[in-house]
Amino acid sequence: MAGPAPPVTQQVGRARGCGRRPELQRLREAARCPVLDADGRSVPFQALFAEQKAIVLFVRNFLCYTCKEYVEDLAKVPKAFLQESNVRLIVIGQSSYHHIKPFCSLTGYTHEMYVDPPREIYKILGMKRGEGNKASDRLYFAILCQKPKNEAANAHYFCIDDELVYENFYADFGPLNLAMVYRYCSKLNRKLKSFSLIRKKIIHYTGFDQKKQANAAFLIGSYALSALFRPYHTTKAAVVF
Repeated sequence: MAGPAPPVTQQVGRARGCGRRPELQRLREAARCPVLDADGRSVPFQALFAEQKAIVLFVRNFLCYTCKEYVEDLAKVPKAFLQESNVRLIVIGQSSYHHIKPFCSLTGYTHEMYVDPPREIYKILGMKRGEGNKASDRLYFAILCQKPKNEAANAHYFCIDDELVYENFYADFGPLNLAMVYRYCSKLNRKLKSFSLIRKKIIHYTGFDQKKQANAAFLIGSYALSALFRPYHTTKAAVVF
């Protein structure tokens, strides 16, 4: 009887060459590496797919917002569907096994999850650190009278004009302190990291009020400036006006 077919592997991303499959020798080497379950028990990687077809997904980091959102989507796959198809759904991370249960609780994921703390399998299969998608042209700034009624399939519009608190007593048109800048940058990072928006342009638009335009321009400019001082792998976007 012929042995099982080698697993199909692919790293998700848009970079040229990211879809190349590892050589069979590397797959065999990776199969011998151990992974740990939620209780710290060691299991050979090969045992996860040797006797049953399995979908194995490697995530970058349990602290990564994109990975969290991705696993939340995987949590929605019904167990009955997997059982009917006779397929195992397995997520592998690179943290300590102590983080498996909290991460499953956070994401609602109830399928199988293991970790490869020394990153041996990641290294053998040629997976790289950092995020696969470089968002170099996704963030845009626009002045519009209103949000387009028919939003393009490849665009996501958002506005923060109504979120700014105006203090008439001080004749201030926007309390743009560090807290406001931080909140805006956090919101923008969540949008740029969102798995559901990963292929969309993020368009920050503002209205015709010049004071609100000034606030919006200051915030998006602050985000762009902060990006210049970040390490490459954490920089999310260049701003296009």
